[in-house]
Amino acid sequence: MRGAPRMDGVWQAPRDVADAAPRPGTRLLPLSRRQGQVDTPDEIVRFTWKCVRTRRPNVGTVLDLGAGRATFADHGHFQSYVGYEVDASRIPTYATSKRRVVRGDALDARGEYDLVIGNPPYVRNQDIDENWQRRAVAKIEKETGIDADQRANLYVYFMWLALIRTGTAGLTAQIVPADWLVRPSALHIRDYITSQRWHVSAYLFDDGCHFFRSVKTNVTLTIIDKSSTAPWSFYRVSNRLDVSPTKRPDALAQSPRGASRAGTLRAGRGLSPGSQGTFVLTEDERREHGIRKSSVVPCVTSLRGIPRHVRTLSIATFQKHFVEGGRRCWLLKTEHAVLAPQVMEWLQRAPRGVQENHTCRDRMRWFSFKMPPVPDILYSSGFTEAGPHFMVNEIDARAVGSVHGIFNAAGRHDLSRKLRAIDFAQSSLHYAGRLKKVEISQMNSLLDEISKRLP
Repeated sequence: MRGAPRMDGVWQAPRDVADAAPRPGTRLLPLSRRQGQVDTPDEIVRFTWKCVRTRRPNVGTVLDLGAGRATFADHGHFQSYVGYEVDASRIPTYATSKRRVVRGDALDARGEYDLVIGNPPYVRNQDIDENWQRRAVAKIEKETGIDADQRANLYVYFMWLALIRTGTAGLTAQIVPADWLVRPSALHIRDYITSQRWHVSAYLFDDGCHFFRSVKTNVTLTIIDKSSTAPWSFYRVSNRLDVSPTKRPDALAQSPRGASRAGTLRAGRGLSPGSQGTFVLTEDERREHGIRKSSVVPCVTSLRGIPRHVRTLSIATFQKHFVEGGRRCWLLKTEHAVLAPQVMEWLQRAPRGVQENHTCRDRMRWFSFKMPPVPDILYSSGFTEAGPHFMVNEIDARAVGSVHGIFNAAGRHDLSRKLRAIDFAQSSLHYAGRLKKVEISQMNSLLDEISKRLP
């Protein structure tokens, strides 16, 4: 049967192109448009690996989303490579213990990798399948707590997925349009990268058409290094693949909200770790099980019962109302390869239902999650009065659950005062009984209006 899986897990390609599947996320368009991805020239593949090796001489696990013919597996040095490709007609028929390509959507990928490399499909936002887009947005928002801009072209979603699948100290190396550096629809991912303090190297090709004959867009190799906090770097790449430093694109240089450290004023969801009872401890639980403070970070899971006049989360406030108040306020750090024995003993006590729930099952290690960024202001998404309870975050606590965060607030005390003066009750959603809820999109719209009035 054509297109049937072989026993080694790699799909045998069908002989006729009629069996070719549309690119992940694309509508059923004519074949000339629906493929959405151009094969990466060998010289660009080799150039990409050269740039990777200067940062990681020894690469362990590699993931390629939208692998096509798996050309990135042909030139790199690594311990193992796995590619995902939806189109059976493009999948190579080899499979070894070191490299393999499976037929599957980029959304099917699981776990974390040392390097996520690739040339994502170039498909316009207008041509993205709505069901695929909804699934992608849900996954991005669940994993990062950040709203994904639904105006983005398909390659931006692949960049999000690459970041999600990259380990704590890993790299992503993506051949993408240079537009991602300046377009408003990619602003959310730029700000997310900035908030995480990851280093970006953008190699801007002088003439993308010289290498990609059918591509009518500027091309960049973008490398994001999660282990480095250096400022963003920009390079010019000639048609001979000579590299020289250059300035950042004008739109970024002129915009204080582009790739700058300040970032865009925005709201983000609280972390959903999978089970607060397992991943968020009270002070008594932490002490009883011998878990050191070096294995946890302060967090806020609820502002219910905290006096409204308490407007700053200071060390004294946290100690009085959260630590001594018996609240769940210590978030476990679980993303490192080796955890303290006391932490592992605690995690082993988790009920099987926690280990097998949807959130935990989606991880390579059921308990390992990325630590969320630190918000400048914490607020309760649900409220019964005129508006949410806002607290300026002075102790770098993380927002968890129904507590959300506001990021990149330069004048956070002033912004907190402005937000407290707003009557949210008139425009927020009724949630249950007297409880109302302000959605992330509503808060971000409000923050956009406030940003326009800032000097």
